[in-house]
Amino acid sequence: MCHLLLDVSASNGNLATVRPNQMCVVTANGTPVPGTVNSGTLTLAGAGSNASFEVAGNAASPLGGTCAFTATGMSAKTPAP
Repeated sequence: MCHLLLDVSASNGNLATVRPNQMCVVTANGTPVPGTVNSGTLTLAGAGSNASFEVAGNAASPLGGTCAFTATGMSAKTPAP
């Protein structure tokens, strides 16, 4: 899981841009993979209860070297505990 800083960029507040060059570690096939997120957006929909996202960056391969990645998806607001 990554926690990324965002800058709100639309006048109605429904679009945010990922701040570039943020370090992140994700797990791929059970292996931690460090990477850098270079760009991305988060767009709110459904009165702020849903969002779509897209990010891109570079990751260190567990076998050596680096690779480019992109990730896209949807997320939904969850109730507070």
